[in-house]
Amino acid sequence: MSRVLIVDGHNAIFAIESLAAHHQINREQTREALVSWLQQYQDSTDTQIIVVFDGQGKTTTKQGGTNNQALVIYSSQGVTADAHIEQLAAKYSGHYQIMVATQDMAIIHAVSESGASVISIKKLADLIDSNQAELQKKWLK
Repeated sequence: MSRVLIVDGHNAIFAIESLAAHHQINREQTREALVSWLQQYQDSTDTQIIVVFDGQGKTTTKQGGTNNQALVIYSSQGVTADAHIEQLAAKYSGHYQIMVATQDMAIIHAVSESGASVISIKKLADLIDSNQAELQKKWLK
């Protein structure tokens, strides 16, 4: 079964100190930095990444998701990123091994009920940092 990691985008930004500090300066660049960091993890594992942000447009927009790119979803105005995360977990947990990275207790409860597993943003950061350290050790001997 394929693995999919769904990341609560803004929740991750505010939980990671370096990103939270930069978010006040340039929000778009901070979102791009988060996606780039997660893309590196996707590139070195067999885990598909989906990052969900609250959006402000009239419709939900999606970027990437093809050619080994992480999928980035911006929810439409009036629909929260939380709702998208919960829907994705419920819809795909029977088809994929779904893990959701968030600190939000409401999301944690909802996605757990759908059969998805949950990881905190801190644990996600530790997992990615560990993965990057292993790659450096392996390839930069």
